[in-house]
Amino acid sequence: MTVNPTKSQIMTINFLKSTPAFCDPIPSEMLVKHVKLLGVTISNDLKWETHVSNIVKQANVSLSIFKLLNKFNCPKIHSLRVYLSFIRPLLEYACPVWHSQLSNELSDKIESVQKRSLRIIYKEGKIPYSFLLKAARITTLKERREKICLLFAKSVISNPRTEDLLPDFHNPIRLRLPRSASLAIPTYSPIHAVTERFRKSFIPFILKHLNNNS
Repeated sequence: MTVNPTKSQIMTINFLKSTPAFCDPIPSEMLVKHVKLLGVTISNDLKWETHVSNIVKQANVSLSIFKLLNKFNCPKIHSLRVYLSFIRPLLEYACPVWHSQLSNELSDKIESVQKRSLRIIYKEGKIPYSFLLKAARITTLKERREKICLLFAKSVISNPRTEDLLPDFHNPIRLRLPRSASLAIPTYSPIHAVTERFRKSFIPFILKHLNNNS
């Protein structure tokens, strides 16, 4: 089979010191460091700086709509609805894939878009972010992402077709509790992660949260 270089891309994911060798020479134009798959930008180092930069840039461009809404004195409740319906989803798309591996810096970078949006909507530049959240009756994006990940995990285990994707989740074990405890607390077998990269991946991350919320 002949690969068409103009329609194909190759991204190597390798954490070894040695460079992987290919049987056949690969044109340099086919080798890429980032690839966009179903709207998610995946990097060859499995980090999410590029993806976060892309979604933040896309969301910041969309904030220009508030200038038009403010120009025509649009009620705050309508401007907030525009943000919740068209801008916030850009920052949360497919978040179960990448949320667990975000650094504090990247998380704050995403959160800054919501801060900026609320300050534009409520025309308040000096009010603390926490007060703006209460006024809008919404939570931080980080809290929402964790909730979305938890709901996604529960939907996986509730579906007979996907329940086995989470190791041992469908076979709960019982913790040893003191005699004063009337009911046993269900928990699920955690995954022993050797590397930090694997520990922060979705399945070990979500198993920990499921145990905390069981």
